[in-house]
Amino acid sequence: MTKKMQSLKPLFEVLEGWVLWVDKQGSILDYNQAARAFFEQQTNLPNKIFELVPTLSVFDWQQVLQEVEGKNFYKSSEKIRTSKEKFSDGQFMLAPYGPNDYLVALRPLDGNTRADHDNEAQALLELISFTIDHSKNLVFWLREDASIFYANARVYDFLGYQREELKQLKLTDINPDLSPKEFQSYWNNLKKEGDLEAEHSFYKKDGTAFQVETNLFFVTFQEEDYCCAFMRDISRRRAKEVELRKAMKKIQQLKARLEEEKSYLKAEVSENYSFNNIISTSPNYRQVLNQVAQVADTDSTVLITGETGTGKELLARAIHGLSQREEQPLIKVNCASLPSQLIESELFGHERGAFTGAVTRKMGKFEVADGGTLFLDEIGEFPLELQAKLLRALQEGEIERVGNPLPFKVDVRIIAATNRNLKEMVAQKKFREDLYYRLNVFPIDNIPLRERPDDIPLLVQFFLEKYSRKTGKQIDKIPKGAMKALQRYDFPGNIRELENLVERAVIISNGNTLQLENVIPHNRKKQDKKGFLTMEELQKKHIIEALKRAKGKVTGKNSASEFLGMNGKTLDSRMRKWDIDRFDFLE
Repeated sequence: MTKKMQSLKPLFEVLEGWVLWVDKQGSILDYNQAARAFFEQQTNLPNKIFELVPTLSVFDWQQVLQEVEGKNFYKSSEKIRTSKEKFSDGQFMLAPYGPNDYLVALRPLDGNTRADHDNEAQALLELISFTIDHSKNLVFWLREDASIFYANARVYDFLGYQREELKQLKLTDINPDLSPKEFQSYWNNLKKEGDLEAEHSFYKKDGTAFQVETNLFFVTFQEEDYCCAFMRDISRRRAKEVELRKAMKKIQQLKARLEEEKSYLKAEVSENYSFNNIISTSPNYRQVLNQVAQVADTDSTVLITGETGTGKELLARAIHGLSQREEQPLIKVNCASLPSQLIESELFGHERGAFTGAVTRKMGKFEVADGGTLFLDEIGEFPLELQAKLLRALQEGEIERVGNPLPFKVDVRIIAATNRNLKEMVAQKKFREDLYYRLNVFPIDNIPLRERPDDIPLLVQFFLEKYSRKTGKQIDKIPKGAMKALQRYDFPGNIRELENLVERAVIISNGNTLQLENVIPHNRKKQDKKGFLTMEELQKKHIIEALKRAKGKVTGKNSASEFLGMNGKTLDSRMRKWDIDRFDFLE
């Protein structure tokens, strides 16, 4: 169906008469509401016009089309099917409305109504006029000089003109933006194309402007050409679009401002080393936080190593919080807390019926973290038999649910953490080497608390305020001797142990002074060596200096073993013992 038919179809729905759209082959394309309701009730909807008008043969149909091409209208008296077995005398009218579409009007007639439709031109004009007049759009029939041949009731109501007043005007008079020359250009294009679409301003009688969307059709009636224009008021829609564009522009400005603020805050964070809940002023910890700032804005996989209790999860949260994924979820999985038989389902999800107890489909952590970050804590405990599946997820960004062999893509950034030596686990065949190198893209070694004693007073104050609020106590004094004792203690449990000590001290303290003396383990105090290295530390340092001088070469001429005067195998054994990698010194 042509654009013209699509536009006119709603207008013909208001008619009580039967209106049909047919093509050149006589196939019925559509019915108006009255025709459809009648024929659905009486008989099945016919597919061909010949089924409704049996007096028309295929040969007759071709002759009718030839006659229509010359006169643009055809009318005849025919037998019209009104039920499955009944026929009635009636009037058959046909008019072209496109290169391949025709409008058919069927009117069953009895003796009282035949005389009412003798004038074929008047009948067609009545049909078209009635249809257009019931449109909610502004409808004009215009001549080539832009004079108005017809305007529907909506035009008068909406624009504020009287009928006699409008008859004296042309379209170019009521729309000053449209010059006679521009209208002639529209007319010529319309005559060539058959239909056009346009958006422009239109004016009411009082000068009020509004936006219209116009569909123009070229029609010939009674051997005279017309431009049929259907105008729809789109002022409200355009006003909403303008407001939406303003809002989008404002959002973009705010977004740009937030990005600037984010960049500024990141710079401040990198300078002051204050990440989320990470509390530190220690120069020794500066390098760790600097690494966090460097890698945060990338999608690179990060492996955080360090002793238990050093705050590896806090570093992971800081990396996520400073990344472009900060608005998306950070999902944590503790690989040590899940049984090996459940970790696959927990990470990758499962289908219903995949195993006993799988009564519904479940999304895995990879799916939940899609677009965000997945934190794999205690990655050293990840089952060896599942490491190949994890490797595939990291390399290809694809996962498979348990019970479903079809993979699907996920966009997840991986941050892993462990307190175990993964290199040793690789050597012992307890961890896949390829997975280790895939995780170790950007390693961060989180130093223990004993290497950042300057941070202990800040951490103690933080935990003191936290547990004082929790217990309802008001403790605001910390003995200097107790604080120095904490700074001498080597904290094998790191920050987690310090937090536990402070909580215990708050519980047993009376008054406003924190009583730390009875909670510090005396047998774990460090001896102040005043910079004196043990023999083992001295050997390790000496080997590293030799490797630096030899540029990573272990044996042979100008090698570390030659500089040290050691057997190459002995040196290699010492290097493995102290986790010294010669590749760190290659140039």
